[in-house]
Amino acid sequence: MIENVIPVPRAVCPACHALFKIHVRGPVRCENCSKELIVADIRADYFFVEFSHYEGFKQRLQALEREAEGLRSENGALRERSLRRLSDGKA
Repeated sequence: MIENVIPVPRAVCPACHALFKIHVRGPVRCENCSKELIVADIRADYFFVEFSHYEGFKQRLQALEREAEGLRSENGALRERSLRRLSDGKA
């Protein structure tokens, strides 16, 4: 067993999901997609990586929320149609 090993903090890029090593707090670039990220905090066993372009992240999040709402309404419409078919078949 190896003793006295210092773990190298790693981060997952929110854009491309690549795993890369981080050594400093502050702005860094993803080694895979070159997206500029901000390392907000480095601790021994975990870390926080944030988009440096907050507005772009916020717009993507809003688009995903709209897409999820559309899927929920589509699911509700399908459920209503299925219930109508079942009730028509039993009547």
